[in-house]
Amino acid sequence: MLVMIFGAASSPCTANYVLRKTADDNCDDLSFSPETIETVKRNFYMDDLLKSVRDEATATKLQQESTALLARGGFGLTKWSSSSREVLSQIPNQEMASPSINLDLDDLPIERSLGLLWNTETDSFRFAVTSRQSVLSKRGVLSQVSSVFEPFLLPVKCLIQTLWYKKRGWDEPLDEDGRIVWENWLAYLSSLKVFELPRCLCSDAP
Repeated sequence: MLVMIFGAASSPCTANYVLRKTADDNCDDLSFSPETIETVKRNFYMDDLLKSVRDEATATKLQQESTALLARGGFGLTKWSSSSREVLSQIPNQEMASPSINLDLDDLPIERSLGLLWNTETDSFRFAVTSRQSVLSKRGVLSQVSSVFEPFLLPVKCLIQTLWYKKRGWDEPLDEDGRIVWENWLAYLSSLKVFELPRCLCSDAP
């Protein structure tokens, strides 16, 4: 292979290795700060770079250096986003996540990251949840559950386990106990739509 493929079982490991290798190969180059080298090694999740810093000058420097560093390994970093208009103004339009945004007039967009919604205008996180109508059966439960972010699934995973234990058919209606568990969980899921958590930048000091 001359390029890294996406979707193979080995892809996460390969992506991690080649990013670290690029950082290691250039760690002695004074063009790149130690923080940039360390960021490439520690702050990627597959092909997403997630990093918080204390000021805009540091953010801009990190964006420029990491882009130049990974270009040496054949990687083009794009779809940049930030909660700072000043930082975004230093990034070429074609490399931004929302290239058509007017930084003087528009609200900053909402971005998706690791199962969360990041409101860059308010610099806060929300949960991406959708509640759709489905038949109250084992098939309907599994269809809804497959679209939900992992941490909220414990109650319905227990319900699914119970459905298998009771040997319920795929399209057999839920019994009264199962229906109560399911409807309570759907109500809980809907309440997450209004939950918003300000992003916190914590000190590295103990």
